[in-house]
Amino acid sequence: MIGKKTGALLLAMVLVAGSMAACGNSEGSDAGNAAQGNTEAADTSAGAEESTADGSTEAASDSNASGGDAAASGTYNVTWDDMEDIIVVYPSMGAIPTGLQEVEDAINEITEAEINTHVTLNMIEVGNYDQQMNLMISSGEPVDLMITLPGGTTALSSMTSQKQLMDITDLLSEYAPEALAGVGDVIKGTQLDGGTYAFPAYRSFSSAIYINMRTDVLEDLGLVEKAENMTSFSDFEEILQAVADSEDWATLSPIVNNDATGSVLPYSTTVNYTENFADITDFDSLGGTFVGVDLSQDASEVVNLYATEAFKNNYELVKGWYDNGWVYKDAATSSDMGAELVKANVGFSYIAMTERGSESATDTSCGMPMTKVAIHEMPITTSMVTKFTWAVPNSSKAPEAAVTFLEMMFKDSRIANLMAWGIEGRDYEI
Repeated sequence: MIGKKTGALLLAMVLVAGSMAACGNSEGSDAGNAAQGNTEAADTSAGAEESTADGSTEAASDSNASGGDAAASGTYNVTWDDMEDIIVVYPSMGAIPTGLQEVEDAINEITEAEINTHVTLNMIEVGNYDQQMNLMISSGEPVDLMITLPGGTTALSSMTSQKQLMDITDLLSEYAPEALAGVGDVIKGTQLDGGTYAFPAYRSFSSAIYINMRTDVLEDLGLVEKAENMTSFSDFEEILQAVADSEDWATLSPIVNNDATGSVLPYSTTVNYTENFADITDFDSLGGTFVGVDLSQDASEVVNLYATEAFKNNYELVKGWYDNGWVYKDAATSSDMGAELVKANVGFSYIAMTERGSESATDTSCGMPMTKVAIHEMPITTSMVTKFTWAVPNSSKAPEAAVTFLEMMFKDSRIANLMAWGIEGRDYEI
């Protein structure tokens, strides 16, 4: 599948690949780049520049499409007589794509006929997502299906603690049996006190943390081999200093934030970054934010993640980078992703978690060849399962139709392709 204008919505990326973990956003690859994965993804805008679709989206789209052809009418449990209207809310990693309305119209040609449901797609720029969702839910504004994010007030743990989400245990069994069967035991990661409060995004849970560096800079400084063979942060810091000292590249910030919340070191509460990459260990935050268990020790003790020696060491590591002048001066307040900053010639490198198989998306999102060095394999934990999920807020007016649409997203190749690629012939060709 070749993208004419790289046509993927963020919705598809978190639904099918979760590529916010990839590299963030580029002008022609907005709506599917996430996340990141991150993440880390592509734009359905009719005015987007021509580019190739990233590997993670392609793999994800193919996996959905291979699940079967368009579902026939009558294969869904439609228990309502009148047309239901549902609102699906999810974040965009950049400007809202102008081609979204056409995608929505194409989706409704299918859903209105087959599940008696009209779907409204509501994209919100990721930097405003927490605030806007809080306002919508607190005011009782209808939201029928939404994406939860890895952190902040729209994290699954935050929303369940605030009792903002429906228990969809019975709804999934009745209206999304095939999607439920497809995820198997992974659904347990979204359960609390016997209830199921979200549905995990269909994405790879195998990922690694990468240091991403501009290949052209490394080539110019004769540091490609050194970068590819890094085994410690000392090796990386020598490269950062070389970039800062170079005559041609001193205008670049040696390292920039990796996400839209200003993080320089990803997963700083759950990854114990040590000097030698081989010695890095992990915590499982149990799907939350503040507490977790040390996976390198006895996992029976739950600890305050911010009170650990590991978090202190991570803080001191990044503080040292700041003290040496290597960090982008606006990193703490930047709403731009690392990839955006690299593409805009602001930064030389950034550190991010990327799902295995989507590494090629980094080059696409950054707009140039990047040297990617994996420094740590991430374990599959509760946090990984709940990184991106689909949830039904308590403000939903049509939860049955929302969960039925969720079923359709996972089993109907037409919906999967619309989500992942946009309009065939306009946004992509097969």
